[in-house]
Amino acid sequence: KGREPARGAPRSWFRSAAAALRRWSSRGDDDAGVGRQRDLVRMTAWTCARRAALLRLQALLLLCLHLQAAPQKQQQQSTVSTPRYRYETSVQEYAAAKVRLAEGCSRAESRDARAILELVFYPTVEAAQYNVSAACPFSRDTDLYLEHERNKLLVRRNQWKSTYSSKLFRSEEYLDKHFDNRHMDKLPPDATVCLADYCDVLQCHLQRQRGGGAAAAGARSSSRGKDSWKKRPRCSEAAMERARHRCHVVMHKCVGDAQELETHFASAFCNRLTCAELPHLLRPFEPGSGALRVLYRVAFALMLLVLGLYYYTLLAKAGGGRSRGDLRR
Repeated sequence: KGREPARGAPRSWFRSAAAALRRWSSRGDDDAGVGRQRDLVRMTAWTCARRAALLRLQALLLLCLHLQAAPQKQQQQSTVSTPRYRYETSVQEYAAAKVRLAEGCSRAESRDARAILELVFYPTVEAAQYNVSAACPFSRDTDLYLEHERNKLLVRRNQWKSTYSSKLFRSEEYLDKHFDNRHMDKLPPDATVCLADYCDVLQCHLQRQRGGGAAAAGARSSSRGKDSWKKRPRCSEAAMERARHRCHVVMHKCVGDAQELETHFASAFCNRLTCAELPHLLRPFEPGSGALRVLYRVAFALMLLVLGLYYYTLLAKAGGGRSRGDLRR
């Protein structure tokens, strides 16, 4: 108990003060010893106060350094992460806006309308070297689903492929659902026109009756598409009159500054939107119409004439041989 610790051993100031108090208390037989104890107690209190002040000053300095470094750290985080977050948020909001826009817009009917435009409208406009403005609802720049249609690939008879992700689907219908769920952000910002809304003007059911477009895809994909092209809507003269009026309005909006094109579409398409002309509405625009169709008909007639002459010659020879045999007898 009375031994002192080794020199250089780590001791706290609390232990040294307590040991000094014990030593001075053991001697306390005179007033001088009591005075020394008081001095030691005062020195210990002053040391404790100094240590506490140093600790407060250290905590204050740490707090100041932390407050000074916080804005720089926040600025670094904002420069790194904020643009990415804003970009991701904008993409999600854009895709959600496109989904809301596409609600109620049939992809199958849009394909039928696009096929009729490829047959009736685009070849004539491109041959005339006319640039269709974005105000025209038939412009390719405003077609809602054209970007998705360009990124489809028919691999086999019952297999479709998306060029965005190289995934394979067993029908076009499933590929359309994949586009709706994953790739609505790929649609251009200006693509806001649903071509299915103009099926009354373009008569989309004629494309299904021809067996092309959505009808052919539906026949390969599902029985619902296989039976839909057989349904023929009843013709109404009142509906045809409304379709004619809307057709003239749309054509004026698309090619109004080209009088020749507007007159051509009015006479070749819009004015023929009647119940009597409806079954033959697309025939003048189909491949093989006009001079080529006349050539096919002439060739078919000549082939029938040659076959008739050939069989007539054979029958004549057979009949002549039988008559000679009867005379010999």
